[in-house]
Amino acid sequence: MWRRLKKFGAIQLKTSTYLLPDGALVTIWTTFVPCFLCIFLGGPHIEQLRGNEGLTTALSAVTAAVVGGVLNLAVWFGLHIVFPAANAVDWFTVVVLSA
Repeated sequence: MWRRLKKFGAIQLKTSTYLLPDGALVTIWTTFVPCFLCIFLGGPHIEQLRGNEGLTTALSAVTAAVVGGVLNLAVWFGLHIVFPAANAVDWFTVVVLSA
């Protein structure tokens, strides 16, 4: 057990107590706790909100905006990968993308 935790930067305080670095604990806490709170506390109320037509319309607009933003970024990054400089084509990237 100690060898596995040591790979992740854990320190051994006593013979049976292990402590991960503070950064790992903060990352785990701030990543997963809000997700679980939203799912377990907000989940039961989602079915009640389906009947609200104004909220459904607003969420549909937000979804469309997010999809548009992601598509815009995909096109922008794709163009800058295939054409890294003006009037130049990265043929290796074109071959990899076509495979």
